[in-house]
Amino acid sequence: MDIKQFVQDNQELIEAALEDAVPAVSVYPEKLHHAIHYSLFDGAKRIRPVLAIAVAESLGYKAEKVLPAAVAIELAHTGSIILDDLPCVDNSDERRGKAACHKAFGESTAILAACSLLDRLYAVIVEGLQEQNVESEKVLEVVKIISGAIGSGGVVVGQFTDIELQRTELDAKQLEFIHKKKTASMFVAVVDSAAVICEASAEAREALRAYAENLGIAFQLKDDLLDKEQKNEINAVKVYGEEKTAQLEEEFTAKALSALEPLGEKAELLEELATYLKERQR
Repeated sequence: MDIKQFVQDNQELIEAALEDAVPAVSVYPEKLHHAIHYSLFDGAKRIRPVLAIAVAESLGYKAEKVLPAAVAIELAHTGSIILDDLPCVDNSDERRGKAACHKAFGESTAILAACSLLDRLYAVIVEGLQEQNVESEKVLEVVKIISGAIGSGGVVVGQFTDIELQRTELDAKQLEFIHKKKTASMFVAVVDSAAVICEASAEAREALRAYAENLGIAFQLKDDLLDKEQKNEINAVKVYGEEKTAQLEEEFTAKALSALEPLGEKAELLEELATYLKERQR
């Protein structure tokens, strides 16, 4: 399989599903919905939802089966980014080469846009998985998984720790904790959600969660290498140096690949995706 083509094809599928998941810009209040579209459709790589689809295909299911959970995690990710950029958090004026949401629409609209996305995701999960005839128990499990990844046991605690430690000399243990919570928790959530929907065994779920956590940390380390000149953010290059950060990215990618061993040949697509993410240049 051409992994680049796989990613591109599924990015297009995800874009269309995201369009259906949020109100059109023409719906009142137009400014709020414009802010949502501005942040949601900004050239994001859609790696988290692509991961869910890769899990589904590896387990013998079609992308559509997990698409509601995949879309939901992207709504959560976008909402968290809007909040992350605010002056009271990371104080970032730009995101992916253009003005951050709060700079383009004002802080109050940005906060409400983030709240709207973080609220909308639950309806997307429930309605979408019901349409896919997923059992109610599995729908509830997916809601629990994604909610846990977003809240004070996941992204929120990662961001809180990030803020608390910005004026201190960060050590390696603290940085890894932030990476696990801010980035890897959503990787784990989307992969585990797909595993639940696709009826993976307990052994396969455990292997996939380990894969996702290590891949999420490797992904963040790669981002830090690509964004090493950023001044306002906690960055692994500032803690480890560039050479050590690159070494750690290799190590966590290797751990992710090793975690897939129980899946045997079914893991081929997930292995290719891990390599693709390691070699990316943006």
